[in-house]
Amino acid sequence: MDNQSAAGFMFMALCLHPKSRGRIDIVSSDPRHPPSINPDYLRHPYDMTCMRDAYKFAVRMVRTNAFQSLGASVHLPRFPECLVRTSQGGGVDDARALYQEYVSCIIRVAAISGHHPLGTARIGRRGDPLAVVDPQLKVIGTERVRVVDASVMPTQISGVPNSAITVIAEKASDLIKETWSDKSKLASEKICSTSADCEEKLLLLMTSSAISVSHISPLIIAVSALWATSVYPHTPPLSLPLVMFIHYPGVVPRP
Repeated sequence: MDNQSAAGFMFMALCLHPKSRGRIDIVSSDPRHPPSINPDYLRHPYDMTCMRDAYKFAVRMVRTNAFQSLGASVHLPRFPECLVRTSQGGGVDDARALYQEYVSCIIRVAAISGHHPLGTARIGRRGDPLAVVDPQLKVIGTERVRVVDASVMPTQISGVPNSAITVIAEKASDLIKETWSDKSKLASEKICSTSADCEEKLLLLMTSSAISVSHISPLIIAVSALWATSVYPHTPPLSLPLVMFIHYPGVVPRP
């Protein structure tokens, strides 16, 4: 149905634990060169099933008495690419099957990132081929480099990672203090020879992150491992906002 008022609510259908895995390839030895990033959304069949189930749940919500008393209905956008795809579906006569095919197409076309990718520098034991940092958050195979952000999380969590990142940063600050508690060791370390050298090293660290850096503390710099050819992060959760518009007929928007 057409909604002349353009008023309504919106469901955000979100699959919290996608099984698809993206890919990040380091394509240059220059840390300023952006990596190749492919989140590979909906690669795993489970993710498509999860998104369809989320859509069905939203539809059931709209059909409840509470929403129906307000005259709510679900709005399915008309994407030309989906109309072509379903019209050439190989003789699908069953209306229900055709409808499900259209919904699946909308999910693939209209779904957007839920943000918060992680796992590009996952934590693990030394010897784990997928691990980038050890339990001390130190980059395996290097000295005096730690990664402190969402990239160290080995699996997706149920919700935004802000609080978890804060906890990781708190732990990292303790680890760093323990490492440098010996003042004689700290005094013997030559971090930078000149202020310009320090600024250059800081720039290299800040521009080498495969995914955006989480600025938790000015004392902690998060970096990604540059020697790895490829890393396989967890695909961010997908949000599907377009098919979940619930329109209320007769509601006139304010000017």
